[in-house]
Amino acid sequence: MHFLRNCLLVMAGGAVGSVLRYVCSILSLLWGVQAHWGTMIVNAIGSFLIGILAATLSEETWTLLLVVGLCGGFTTYSTFSMQTISLLQSGNISTALLYITVTICVCLLFTYLGWKCKY
Repeated sequence: MHFLRNCLLVMAGGAVGSVLRYVCSILSLLWGVQAHWGTMIVNAIGSFLIGILAATLSEETWTLLLVVGLCGGFTTYSTFSMQTISLLQSGNISTALLYITVTICVCLLFTYLGWKCKY
């Protein structure tokens, strides 16, 4: 039952985060901001928010709802950023740099490969 409750918390937060991301995308287009800059703004806001929440929340329920769910639904980039900061803070600088490089390169490659699948 504990697992199901946790999944529901993540799902609820993720639903809100996804809707917020959509609203931000629509607002950025209405304000004349190009889509890629709107995405960057969402990623920056999500990264800032996950930093605050991860630093201040100690209860698992709120962490699952807000960090994993809300921030995860709003932008997975915030999770990537938080994991990178955790690696750096624990002194794993080379692992953090490798993680950054591999994540960006692999994600760009896989996006390209996925795009090429339509041809």
